[in-house]
Parts: sequence; C-alpha cells; structure tokens
Amino acid sequence: MNFDELSLATGEPAGELRRWQTLGLLPMEANASVDHRPEDRIRLIQFARRRGFQPERIAAALREQPDLLNFFEELSERPTGAKRTLDEALAEAGVDRDVANKVLKAAGLGEPAAFYDDDVESLRRMAIALQAGLPLDALLQLVRVFGDALGRVAEAENRTFHLHVHEQFRAEGLRGQALLDATHQVSQPLLELIQPTIAYFHQKAWEQASLEDMLLHLVEDVSAPTEVRGQLFCTVMFIDLVNFTPLALAMGDAVAAEVVDRFQNVVRAWTDRCGGRIVKQIGDAFMLVFNDAVDAIRCGLGIQGAVAEESEFPGLHVGAHCGQLLYREGDYLGNTVNVAARVAGETAANQMLVTAAVHETVKDVPDAEDMNNDPSPVRPARNSSQVSLPTARSGARFAPAATARAALPGSRIGMSTRRLSTAFR
Repeated sequence: MNFDELSLATGEPAGELRRWQTLGLLPMEANASVDHRPEDRIRLIQFARRRGFQPERIAAALREQPDLLNFFEELSERPTGAKRTLDEALAEAGVDRDVANKVLKAAGLGEPAAFYDDDVESLRRMAIALQAGLPLDALLQLVRVFGDALGRVAEAENRTFHLHVHEQFRAEGLRGQALLDATHQVSQPLLELIQPTIAYFHQKAWEQASLEDMLLHLVEDVSAPTEVRGQLFCTVMFIDLVNFTPLALAMGDAVAAEVVDRFQNVVRAWTDRCGGRIVKQIGDAFMLVFNDAVDAIRCGLGIQGAVAEESEFPGLHVGAHCGQLLYREGDYLGNTVNVAARVAGETAANQMLVTAAVHETVKDVPDAEDMNNDPSPVRPARNSSQVSLPTARSGARFAPAATARAALPGSRIGMSTRRLSTAFR
C-alpha cells in the first residue's frame, strides 16, 4: 500500500505518515517473515499518541528496543474474513442498527472502523439471545458486565506480568533487545494458558452461581414476583479497618498492601464459609451480601475474631442492614445499600452495628442465640421502622436510632469481650 492508501485506511494524513517513515517508525512493505502490516503499526502509533507519546519519543524507545512494536503487533489478533461496513455486518447478522449501537456502547467498543467475521458472529449471538426472549435491558446489563469484568481481567494479566516479570528483568540489569527477548521467552508459553484458565474459572463460578439461583427457585412458592424486575431481599454488610488511611501513610504502601492482603484473605474465607458474596473491594473496605441475616452476623463475628489474632491489624468497622435491593450489572443498588454503608460509618472501633430490621430478622431464628456460644436469648432492638442517622460529631461513638448493637469479641487493642446475646440493645 502507498501513503495515500494507508491514509485512507487509517485516517492519518499522508504527510504525517511520511514523517513517521523518516523517523524509522513505519515499514512500508509487509514483512512476510514476521507477518507485519503497515496499517497495524500505524494503529499502535496512533494509540500511543492519544496517550501522550509523540512519534519522536516512540522512535527513541525503538532505538533501544528495535522489535518493541513488532512484539505488540503479534499480540493483536488478525481479523479474518471479508471487510464489511456496519450496515453490511448488521444485515448479515440480522440485527437492528439501534440495538447494535446500544450493544457496542454498553461494551465500550464504540463503532469499529470495519467489521469482520468474528464481529458478525458476535452480533449474530446477540440477535439469537433477543429472539430467545432475553429483554434488551438485560442483554445490555450482561454486555456491560462482560466488558468491565473481562477488561479488568485483561488489564490484570498484562500489568501483573509487566510489574512482576518484565520489571524483574530490568532490575537484574537487562536492557534493549536482551530485555525484550527475555520478556518474550516467558510470555509466549503463558499466553497459551490464558483462554483455558479463564474458561476453567468461569465454569467453576457458573456452577456456584447456579446453586445460588436454585435457592431463589426454592422460595417461589412463598414469594410473589416483585413489581420491579431485579429486586431481591438481602442483608448488606460493609467492613473496613479502623483508621487504615493514616496507618498506611505511616507504614508505607508496600507494608500496607501486605496488611490488606492478609485482611482480604480473612474476609474472603469467612464470607465463603458463611455463604456470602463479595460484591466489591476498595482497598481495605468490603461490601458483602448475604441471603440470610444470621449468616451475615456470623461472618462479621468470625472476621472480627480472626482480626483480633493479628497483631498488625487495627480494629474493624462493621455495619449491616437488610431489605430490598436492586440487582443490576453484577452490583446491588438501593436505599438498603446506602443505609448499611452509613451504619458502618457510625460504628466505633471493634463494634458491629446492625439496624433494627436485621435484629427483627434474626431474633426469631432458633440458633441465633448461639451465635457467640451463649445460651441466653438475643434482646430485641428498639421498636422502629426507619433508621434515622444523627449528624456525625468528632470522636462520637453512638448508634443510629432504631439500631441494634452487636459488640464484638475483644481484640489486641484493649476492647473487652462482650457476649453477642447481651449486646443487642
């Protein structure tokens, strides 16, 4: 292809392409031995430029690592089949343009410059899902989950390898082509493991999610369909370490990361043991969801007990509320979530605070009184139907109105042990 043809194919002015060739960035002939094409190289340079790397800076990097761009060109899957316009692809797949635009936007893909066989096949799968009866809104939710979750997976694969393998080679003194060759030697066999590994973990997750779905079916005889699609009744719990931000400043990022690693192992183990689900983690903070409020309290107490045995862990904030949630795109939304987060924010160190709604849910459960190996009954919370949160005051340790306190077992920072059964007040 000449410069004018490349300009038409990539949208880059022909004069700029000539400048790139002068800089040594652009091979104008396809190299059959390594299967590189000029248009592939142009798209890499365009991407780097959009992220702030000017062609001169790229050329300087290539002087040290001549095969750098070739390496990343090889990672891109070459499209197969005939090149199609959007209208041609939609006609072939049997998909409405408006639907396609919504799907592409939900996936974060924009509108590709051209469509190939795999694009058409993906659009065709969307059409089959809609024809089978999946509502468009539900399809778009799933597409967003796929795009976000797999985008995070792909980023983790690349960043983790770069930071822990490539950077280790640099630390050992490798530079230039030797660095690139060493990185390539390790990455090639690992790339072959990605697809089967993702398929394996997805299958395991699918099996677990199917079991959770079975539980929804088991209560259909005693529950009516909700007026709003996507509503579920669950208990939401928020957990985080007390004063972790100033502690992280004092310890440094590396030590703080080690603390978070150990803490998340505790949270994940107890959440799994108690039948909960981790909705999200941001640093040391977790949002957990449980089908049963008793399981939520067991989990909170279990985490507290494990944390109390760790000398480097500060205390915990734990807050929970139960009610109707709106499930969308793998997340839970609604006032129940907001109240649970605010309740957690009102707790003192080593205190578990639950709303009256949670207490009312667990007080009639036969084994609730044995949650802390104490035979005495759980005392009822104050009778109220709403949570009214006071204005926060510096250093105040108070429960919101209409809540029940669950004092947690003692920890290494001097909190005295109190029984759960006498702590609901």
